[in-house]
Amino acid sequence: MLHSKAADMLTAAVEEYLEIAKRSAWDKELNCFGYPATLLILCVIEQIGQLHASEVVQIPNEKGKIETREVTRKNPWPILNHSLFNMNLSLKHIQLVKELVRNPLAHQVFLERGAVLIPDSAEPPEIKVIDKRLYIDVRGLQKKTSRAWDIIKEDRVLIDNWSQNQWQLENRNF
Repeated sequence: MLHSKAADMLTAAVEEYLEIAKRSAWDKELNCFGYPATLLILCVIEQIGQLHASEVVQIPNEKGKIETREVTRKNPWPILNHSLFNMNLSLKHIQLVKELVRNPLAHQVFLERGAVLIPDSAEPPEIKVIDKRLYIDVRGLQKKTSRAWDIIKEDRVLIDNWSQNQWQLENRNF
């Protein structure tokens, strides 16, 4: 479908990603298509971070002291500690999500050693590090990301502002 507005295209794309991620995470016959579901979910989380660029989040450092970090267009991943997700991950753990899971799934179709996808966990957070392993609860993260998007899509100003800026950045003469 052609979209005349970037905001409409963004909304449609995110909703398609979330629908396919939901179907993948909750497949009745094969239980859970964890790899594609996780990749799509992380793409949406990255976009949510883009939408919230310049917001500040709290991040515990290695000593447990709380620091603040800005969510930026170049590094949207601190969004995981935003009130939309409440992961309470350290900077090191946030970087692991990107390095062990998101980038390898997107570019090489595998997880790096140390990353584990689990279909469903009874306990939050949906992303956690235990004994030097990064665990991602696929279904829990799918539900939390969908809830975050439901909140965001109500804020058309946020989406419109991002999309106008994005299309200005991408406007090229063909």
